[in-house]
Amino acid sequence: MLRAIQARDQFDMPMVGAIQQADTVFAVVLAANTSQQIPIPATIARSVSGTFQAGETVTQTGTNVTGTCMNVPGSSGPLILGALSSFTGANATGTWTGGTSGATCTPTAAPVPANLVLFSVSGGNDFYALFANSSISVPASNVTTGAAPEINPQMRACAGKTYVSLVAAFACVVTMAFYQ
Repeated sequence: MLRAIQARDQFDMPMVGAIQQADTVFAVVLAANTSQQIPIPATIARSVSGTFQAGETVTQTGTNVTGTCMNVPGSSGPLILGALSSFTGANATGTWTGGTSGATCTPTAAPVPANLVLFSVSGGNDFYALFANSSISVPASNVTTGAAPEINPQMRACAGKTYVSLVAAFACVVTMAFYQ
């Protein structure tokens, strides 16, 4: 019970009682010793005109905040953007426009970035994570600079971060459940 109270205080998220569904879940297939950089998502409640393309750059008018389209929203559900260029600059009024598709999104609220991420890995394999937009590798020697990737993190705060880099010595699937 003490741990649950401490986790709630630290992350301002109820850890006891009702279970909250993840806002966004990614499954990342890692090839052995191949680093991948995954954008931290932000969701936008919206109305959409046109069809966004996954991977295209989306820009908000009036703020010039950009992000990468992570999903192709249908008639309902949020637009999910990764790696926003600014979490504080985006607002609830500027239209978001796809750089390739020309699709537009009229927000009903400001983007809400993920604050927590829960990790899980397939097959009992080890993986390493580092909040950075850079290639990382499985440590082969001592790393005493304070910048080593962490082995098998379970839950981490990701507020204000734009990317998490992942790598594993053996092929595996890492799932990441993001919470606002």
